[in-house]
Formats: sequence, C-alpha cells, structure tokens
Amino acid sequence: MALLAAQNCAEKIYVPAENAAEASTAGIAVYGISHIADLIAHLCGEIQLPQQLTYTPTPENLDDPMDFADVKGQQNARYVLEIAASDGHNAMMIGSPGSGKSMLAKCIPTILPEMTREEALETTQIYSIAGLLDLKHPLMT
Repeated sequence: MALLAAQNCAEKIYVPAENAAEASTAGIAVYGISHIADLIAHLCGEIQLPQQLTYTPTPENLDDPMDFADVKGQQNARYVLEIAASDGHNAMMIGSPGSGKSMLAKCIPTILPEMTREEALETTQIYSIAGLLDLKHPLMT
C-alpha cells in the first residue's frame, strides 16, 4: 500500500504501528497508528504523531552471513555454485547429513551482486505478503 501511495504522489500515509518500519521503505512520510483514537486526535490537531524514521539497511542491521571465502574444501561444489550464481542457473545439492550442503547454501548470497532498490522492494513485497518479513529488517537486501 505504501509503495502504491508513493507511486500516486501521496505525501504521507497512516499505517498500523507494526507495519510502520516496513512502510517507511516506500520513500514517503509514514505515521504508525496504535489506536484509531490516536489517528482521529492527530487529524483534529489535538496531538502530533511522530513520523516513522526511514529504514535504511546498514551493516549492523544485517545478520552476520557466512562468507563463501570461509568454505574450505568442496572445490567441485563451490565451482558449480559459482557458475550457477553467475549465470542465474538452479542447483540441487544432494548428500549425506553433515556434508556441507546447508553451509554452502548459506554462503551463496555473499557471491551475488547487491540487489537494486527495485529488486529489494519487490522481494520485500513477496516476503511481506507471505508473512515472512522480519520486523527488525523490514527491507530484504
């Protein structure tokens, strides 16, 4: 809703307080509302609601990902994943428990280029609709 409001030249939007950080990524003024009485009082000029700060990801906002450079051994698996990541191919990893499949999968984002803002917003929309968006990181990067 916030992105649509921004695309239609809205200057501000009122959303539930739980969604204010996520909505702040749209680039317009966002006000989080805890109760409808607060919104009415704000619109009547009785109180001033604080504007939600725009969320911008910083290194301290991000989880500490494993790095592909930290993987020791697994040369064939690393080579295949590098090719898959560089050309946008799929890869299926099969192996016994403890062979490193999950570790390699967690390292893949570190060899991918950073998302553009449009890609990040599109991915965030999908996570939001699915209910998987982390409130601490309201923009998927």
